[in-house]
Amino acid sequence: KLCQSLYPNSAVTISGTFRMVEETKPLAFDVTDVRWSPLLGTFTFTSTDVDFVREDYYNQLEGQAANLIDPDMAKKKSNDAYYRAVYDVLQDPVVHAGTQSEALMDTYLVFKPGKMEPHFPYGPYLVWGEEFEVSIDDDLLKSTDYPMRGLDPVEFPFGRNCAGSCRGDASMGVLGLYPDGDVLLDPNGGLRFAFEMPSGGTLEWGRRQDGMFAQQTEAFSHGIFYMPGTFIRGDQSTSPLLESEGPAEILLSGIKADGTSFEHPRQPDYKDGFADYAGVNLRLSVDANLSASSVLGGTETGDWDLTARSKYYVRYSGISGIHEAVPGSFPDTLKIYGYTFGFSNFGLAYLSNTPKPGCSRINGDVAVPDPCYIDMQFEEMNLCCLGELEDAELANSDSKTLRYWDAEIQPLSLFFAPTAASTCTNSARKLCMGLTTQCANFDQPLSGVLAFMPEKGDGLGTPDDGIEGVPSRLSVPNEIEFDGPSSETYYYNPVAMPYYNDYAASGDTMAKRGWINFAGNLDVAFFDDLQVHLHTSASTNSASANIYMMGGWPEGSITFFNSDPDGFDTGNSGFPGGSVSYANYRSPSTDTYRVRAKRNWFNVVDFDYPLDWSTSAKSFKSPDTVETDLLVLSVQHQTDYLSADNAEISFGMQYDGLPQINLANMAFNAVDEATGMSAAFTDSVGDMMRDTIDVGMDAFSDTLSDLPDPLFGPVLDPILDPLIDDFYADIYAAYSSAPGT
Repeated sequence: KLCQSLYPNSAVTISGTFRMVEETKPLAFDVTDVRWSPLLGTFTFTSTDVDFVREDYYNQLEGQAANLIDPDMAKKKSNDAYYRAVYDVLQDPVVHAGTQSEALMDTYLVFKPGKMEPHFPYGPYLVWGEEFEVSIDDDLLKSTDYPMRGLDPVEFPFGRNCAGSCRGDASMGVLGLYPDGDVLLDPNGGLRFAFEMPSGGTLEWGRRQDGMFAQQTEAFSHGIFYMPGTFIRGDQSTSPLLESEGPAEILLSGIKADGTSFEHPRQPDYKDGFADYAGVNLRLSVDANLSASSVLGGTETGDWDLTARSKYYVRYSGISGIHEAVPGSFPDTLKIYGYTFGFSNFGLAYLSNTPKPGCSRINGDVAVPDPCYIDMQFEEMNLCCLGELEDAELANSDSKTLRYWDAEIQPLSLFFAPTAASTCTNSARKLCMGLTTQCANFDQPLSGVLAFMPEKGDGLGTPDDGIEGVPSRLSVPNEIEFDGPSSETYYYNPVAMPYYNDYAASGDTMAKRGWINFAGNLDVAFFDDLQVHLHTSASTNSASANIYMMGGWPEGSITFFNSDPDGFDTGNSGFPGGSVSYANYRSPSTDTYRVRAKRNWFNVVDFDYPLDWSTSAKSFKSPDTVETDLLVLSVQHQTDYLSADNAEISFGMQYDGLPQINLANMAFNAVDEATGMSAAFTDSVGDMMRDTIDVGMDAFSDTLSDLPDPLFGPVLDPILDPLIDDFYADIYAAYSSAPGT
């Protein structure tokens, strides 16, 4: 009979032979009766037996062990394998509705002695010698008055190596766990027990090829083992429904000290790391209870004290957790890669032997000696698994001044780069900084990465030092400009990356100042762009710093301008060296290092002048005359003055009482270093003759002009203009008569 709600007035029992399986537990119940109690909202299953749902599959797999390539493949590792030991039901299963109308099961089970190998944490082998009982209430497991006992000592393996080609070859570490007390089940079916380690539990990880470990702790004496369960009840999950994160949430959740509540991924307290996680959990109770030691960049730190916050969970994959020094116990000064480091704090978070990015608490400073003489404050320094230094955040935005160059730099980043000489047993990394800077005479900023060498007198790195990805050269805009004479502006197109000169190669003492090098093409009047190697002060505080212009030098057959310019002068010397000092290079006595002004004029005349640069006048001039066939004449000529906008070229003989006649596309009265030319000429010949010569010079200026229009226009215009006019008229008439075709 049905009530008004259309369900039976009384319980309904169905008898027969049934198998009942609840989906969150790997259990199958043999059932003879199913009783539905509508008023109670329950289903009760009269159970005669219970077994592990995959028992037959396990038995078949184990029976084929001898036929497998590796007999160990027959061992199915699983966190629910202890259910294989279930053998009796002391309370018939009852299924009822939960608060969200989900089905929840209550029952009470008995397990016999057994064994298992969990899959996470991987590696341990658990054997228990006594029966135990488990209560399941609302789908959640509870330990009873008869918990799992008699657990054999457990050998727990853990990885000690790193990934990568430079890792050492350490065997697996093994912790000997002696269970201390009962094994407790958590609500999700996980196992948790305390243990002692009579033989001590030393943690070592990051095996290096030199045989040392990057990190090591003093021996722990006790800890907590935790194996996660195999399910999370739906209302206790933090993962959105149907997402693929469910397995990760089950296995990576941590159980809190009360044994019943959890830290789940995505929850705020999960990052605190206070729970017990899959594997062996080792923690300290007070500061300095245990010590540790490190190897940083091949330098042994000696012992230092661990904080009470230090905590480790150990797995087959390695060591994870917080590794932190009590302030003041970590060495305040260490020599690493030849640099002097100071440390104010040391702490890292590890995941499977690898430091976690963004979790470093390594703070301090590193000093670079003369000729740079800077001290860099850093924080959050990152290490690799082997203890090599990788990078760090800058502790402040302070600018620094490179002492020898008097160059103010703005550091942007700090990292350590290996060199071509680095080996697995001697990394020999170099301190590198990304930065911006400026130099004298140029307003445009420079940027790049410089390597700073550790030994006094070494200065900056060079391409020859083979520092990976760091030639210690700077980036510059495609065109830069600087002041010329009067109101003129020079436009300069660099062909190579600018670089500071090498201190050791200069022969200087710290009483002198270094310079910055540019190589590029300089735009000047009349001539093709000049190929110029330029020196100027690296200091932005030097408003009147000189500019030195040279033509470069050959290394064998190559120069800045006929090869890869960034592959030239790979020692960053900035001058030829040998018997040629940089002072002699800047003021050459021969044409070898002079800038050359060249132009082929209408395939008639090849102009080619060696030039001297005047640092005070900011202009060029020829040191001597040259002789060239000019049309039908053989004449002597020279460049008397050359700048961004003006050029003077003098030709022919010199007459007593007259200045030399200057011809080219510049005003006749341009003034070179020997001023007064125009006035002297006027005084000698008078205004009338000067005006006549001006007219002639203007005409010859057209002849030498960059654009030949003034020269050929008067000849060609009368011939070509009528033809072009007639052609335009014909096209216009054709279009007007048939615009659509």
